[in-house]
Amino acid sequence: MVANVAGAVAWAGVMGTLGFFFGKPVAAILGHLGIWALVALAAVLILRFALRVWRSHRRRAPQTSPSATTEVGPPAELMAKPVVARVR
Repeated sequence: MVANVAGAVAWAGVMGTLGFFFGKPVAAILGHLGIWALVALAAVLILRFALRVWRSHRRRAPQTSPSATTEVGPPAELMAKPVVARVR
């Protein structure tokens, strides 16, 4: 609980400081470009981040061919156990 409160205080302090120093320049830029420029910039940044994450996961994934993962025949667990029939 203490860490949660400390995080909230830190976040509020950082956001307040950024708003104080960059509030007027951002408002001036948005006044010239409009809100849709900001939306387009956010979309480009999100797509770039998603592409980077996708490529990172693709590089880490093991490279297997479909034939290597398809097994033919009974499962290995059944092959390891001997089959014994009871006779009465």
